[in-house]
Amino acid sequence: MRPFFSLWCAALLVLGGYSWSFGEAVSAPKWDLLNDPNGDIVDYRESLAPEQARKREEEKKAEDQAARRKLERRRELERRIEAQGDEEASRLARLRELAAREKDEAARLGLEVTALRTELERLQKERRELEEVLERNREACRLAEGEAIRLSSRILTVGPEVEQLEAERRKKWLEFQESEAELIRLSGRILDRQADLAKLERGLQPSGGNAEEGALVSTTADPDPDPRRDNPAPQAAVIGENPAADYVIGPGDVIDIAVWRDEALTRSVIVSPDGRFSFPLIGEVAAQGKTVSELKAELEKSIGRFVPDPVLSLELKQANSMQIYVIGKVNNPGRFVIQSHVNVLQALAMAGGLNPFARESRIRILRQDTIGGTASFPFDYDRVTRGKDLEQNIRLKRGDVVIVP
Repeated sequence: MRPFFSLWCAALLVLGGYSWSFGEAVSAPKWDLLNDPNGDIVDYRESLAPEQARKREEEKKAEDQAARRKLERRRELERRIEAQGDEEASRLARLRELAAREKDEAARLGLEVTALRTELERLQKERRELEEVLERNREACRLAEGEAIRLSSRILTVGPEVEQLEAERRKKWLEFQESEAELIRLSGRILDRQADLAKLERGLQPSGGNAEEGALVSTTADPDPDPRRDNPAPQAAVIGENPAADYVIGPGDVIDIAVWRDEALTRSVIVSPDGRFSFPLIGEVAAQGKTVSELKAELEKSIGRFVPDPVLSLELKQANSMQIYVIGKVNNPGRFVIQSHVNVLQALAMAGGLNPFARESRIRILRQDTIGGTASFPFDYDRVTRGKDLEQNIRLKRGDVVIVP
């Protein structure tokens, strides 16, 4: 056993030495035998040492450069990956935001669709109701047409009766007018009798027998007085004495119009800025520039086409168009509505009088004429107040302007 083990070990040693020799021969650099001047053998490996060191440095530099390039490529790749990640994250955020918007829009559209459906149902319901109403109206129209036909036939049969009633109404109206005229005549006769009685009472004396005889003669004379002593003359005198009859109507005036025994034609009207007002039956009436009596005559003529012999009364209730203006150095300048005739001194009094800085001798009155021109009138306050040049204290008209410099 021991000799066999020894042989085994020797074999291993031999094989191991051969392997080392073979590896050394392969890995070792070549040996070159050179002859120096002295004939000595030089190791070629020693001559190649600097070159090998330079090559190792170059290899190391190349390795370092390759490592740096590799590191730079790695960092560049990492930056690209990071940038792509950020871009993908922002894109993902935008997509999420867009998805949220689309979701909200879809919800809003859903609500709108629901509202539209509700509105459509309501409109359909209203349409059905309107169709039912239309059908009822059609039925009512058919009934009304039948009633109209029946009434038309009735009118044809009642026409003569209406004409007869109209004739009777006119007859009664004429009788009423005659009765009213008779009443006026009787009233005049009563007034005359009362005047005669008053004269007789004033002429009676307690001691005069002739007075009693004269009184008897006066009371018994003239049993049938002259019909010309009726009321028309006194009525004309009253109209002539009425200053409103000659008043020229203007915009803003309020007029009371009444037709006797006709409430529909009794009302108060206001003259519009264009000088007109509306009245039943006759429509628009031009009132500006006309006097009260002229307007009354025109209304009687217009209403007479619809109402036979109308008894119309017209009264100026408010004269709002009579306006004058006082401007300049007065205590209360402005616009004044006057209800009666006013002269320059009265207008200055309405404006509070002159202030201490007014030029009393330079006052002027401006008035527009009918053709669009303007007239100027002087007014010397000092002379007029001292009783001189009183013709300068003129009566003011509608729209006059008093200027106090």
